[in-house]
Amino acid sequence: MMGVKVIVAQLMTGFLVLCVLVELVGCSTGGEVARRPLPQPTLAPTDIPTEVIDTPTPDKTAEARSLNVLLVTHPTSDVVQRHIGEFEVLSGAQVTLDIGSYHEVHQKELIDLGAGTRQYDVMMVLDTWLPEFVDSGNLQELRSQLKKLSDEGDYQWLPDLVPNVNKLLGQWQGKQVDIPLVAATQLLMYRKDLFETQKSAFKLATGRELAVPTTWPEFNEVARFFTRSLNPNSPVEYGLSVAGAPGNSALCLFQTVLWGMGGREFAKKWRVTVNDREGLQAMQLWAEQARYAPPDAPQMYWDQMNAVFQKGDAAMQIQWDAFARSLENVVASNVTGQVGYAPVPGSPDSAPVIAGWLLVINKNSKRVPLAWDFVKWATGPDFGRTLQAEGGQLPRTSLYTDRELRARYPHYEALLISLEKAQQRTSYAPGGPTLSAQAQYETILGGAAAAAFAGEKTPQEALDAAADDLGKMLEQIGRR
Repeated sequence: MMGVKVIVAQLMTGFLVLCVLVELVGCSTGGEVARRPLPQPTLAPTDIPTEVIDTPTPDKTAEARSLNVLLVTHPTSDVVQRHIGEFEVLSGAQVTLDIGSYHEVHQKELIDLGAGTRQYDVMMVLDTWLPEFVDSGNLQELRSQLKKLSDEGDYQWLPDLVPNVNKLLGQWQGKQVDIPLVAATQLLMYRKDLFETQKSAFKLATGRELAVPTTWPEFNEVARFFTRSLNPNSPVEYGLSVAGAPGNSALCLFQTVLWGMGGREFAKKWRVTVNDREGLQAMQLWAEQARYAPPDAPQMYWDQMNAVFQKGDAAMQIQWDAFARSLENVVASNVTGQVGYAPVPGSPDSAPVIAGWLLVINKNSKRVPLAWDFVKWATGPDFGRTLQAEGGQLPRTSLYTDRELRARYPHYEALLISLEKAQQRTSYAPGGPTLSAQAQYETILGGAAAAAFAGEKTPQEALDAAADDLGKMLEQIGRR
């Protein structure tokens, strides 16, 4: 019992994290959720982890055909709930869906996975929770399940998941520990109608052609041109709509500038580098954006930011793809049909942040095969079309390249490109590894970005303070 208490205590203490954009994956959009097509490689034996994992033998009783599934309140969960009868018919199982709030689900998972119990067979997990849950040792690795796919000749099921998404969200240290159910990243959303009508004026003012910005200095220049306080002839009030509130919003917006300027919070061996030359350039560009945003931008969060753009008051925003559908809602949006979508700026390359919801199987479940059947159904390409149509965001290449879906959702082309370029936070390289101290990290760096944006600290002061606090955080979690 002491071991269980220690594990639970560590989980509860180390990972009481704020919601990484519940809005970003559709929770606040009222159901309006919001590169080229990738090749479809076959599943080679080397793609499957080599460690043999024993799968519990299913019960032979009627109870073995029942399944307990824990989901988060979310548009995707709503779709699953509406169609769960289809899975029950296919599987002959009875499914009990427990759908709760972000915090309720997090606490239930901390207890179930921390204590090694089996109240739930399948759980919906936020990507930033994964490091702690993997450490509990109670997640079912999916080697046997993936091998079964290969044995059955279903070679495209796994590779059809957007490869970078599955690498960053589905795997841990090369082992498949979950299947991504929802994946989200940031896009540059811009008023394509304004970019067309203002070409001549922009050329006259700047001496260059008006185009979708591909670097952060270009992005700020375009934002400056469309800010009426700086250009009385601008057709919109603000060059940008920005969510500068401390924490997640300021963090994620600053991160994509930092990474897109070639900077990083850490180097190998967890050396703090956020306040180096690239970091300072990024923070200066980020803080400058306050000049082109609404005066209350330092207090804005994602949904408030989107409302400004949706109203038609801003020329651009860097926003999570989940909000794209709300912009194309003819009832609620003033910019329907006028929005263009592109990868976020960046040089040498675009570097948006990735986030998502995952389906994991409880290793202690007595119904692992049935749990896998549910995961395979809920994240498979067939049900995926239903998910996409009714508000979900299943990250499958076949769905993002589908001609009918692309016509319906104009942001899909840019989204597929961006998902392949997306990166994880709390890492020293684009592909990880990540830290478990997500809450502390978000508070430190998100607070620094907000302070610089609001003018409470200079960019250098904000970065130096963040670097010092990040160093202390690394010491606390044993990374130094």
